[in-house]
Amino acid sequence: DILRKAEFFKEKERTLS
Repeated sequence: DILRKAEFFKEKERTLS
């Protein structure tokens, strides 16, 4: 799902921070 993909990206960005 696109929503799940967006959440995954959000988490990835959070980890990068």
